[in-house]
Amino acid sequence: MERTTRKMFITLTFVFGLFGVALMIAAFATDHWIKSAPERQESNQMNETSGGSPTKNKGNINFGLFRGHRVLDYGSGGRLKIIKVECSLSFGVCMWTDLTDSTKKTAQLEKLVADYNNQTVKELIDFGLFSFGLWVSTIVTLALGVVWGLVSIMFAIFNIFGKPIETITGPAGLYLWNGLALIFSLLACLLYVGLFVSGIQKNILPKEDVDIGWTSEGRTYLDYSFYLVVGAAGSFLFSVIVLMFSGLQLSCSYSSASEKEVDGMILY
Repeated sequence: MERTTRKMFITLTFVFGLFGVALMIAAFATDHWIKSAPERQESNQMNETSGGSPTKNKGNINFGLFRGHRVLDYGSGGRLKIIKVECSLSFGVCMWTDLTDSTKKTAQLEKLVADYNNQTVKELIDFGLFSFGLWVSTIVTLALGVVWGLVSIMFAIFNIFGKPIETITGPAGLYLWNGLALIFSLLACLLYVGLFVSGIQKNILPKEDVDIGWTSEGRTYLDYSFYLVVGAAGSFLFSVIVLMFSGLQLSCSYSSASEKEVDGMILY
């Protein structure tokens, strides 16, 4: 009866782990980590005084870890553009761009870095640039969270249908892999929040848009793809809690393992 109850709890751990991995993969695949409703301030002031349409000179942007979509309305209808991340390891920065030619993207990035280095007042984000370190760290920790989540799922299946002998394949392993998945999913959340707070919430527009009056400051927010990772972290946390209630002890003792050895085996 006790063994059946433990298997039931481990099955719950498997379900929570599977749900957490699914949420993290969905976060990778969707382009809604941030959303923004930028506006062109100078033109909006002119519209107000002249009675222009309030929908003119407004836009919306959604962006994921690698790409996004931007629609800006200059007064003649929205213009949809697909924007992607272009990074430079040597400069340690990334930018948003709608260019497709790799040579032009590199030249644009180098020019923005040069413009930033030639002044001392404006911040990196004012040039449409953001931290490469925080961006790539978010991706790496998110990927590691998925990997450890998958490992936890495999070990949960093994504990449900098999008879683990090694300590690492039993309770210790279940605690370890779920704990690592929890840690890395939380790190991914914290790193992206750091990236968001350090600049993205101030500007998500390329410099050429900023130069003609567009602004996204105070109009940019975290979107549902980010909260999928928060949900994944919660799912892995529930996995650990379920393990605690299952009665499985986190122990390095091999006494239970030795009981499962085949009769007659000589232990040295």
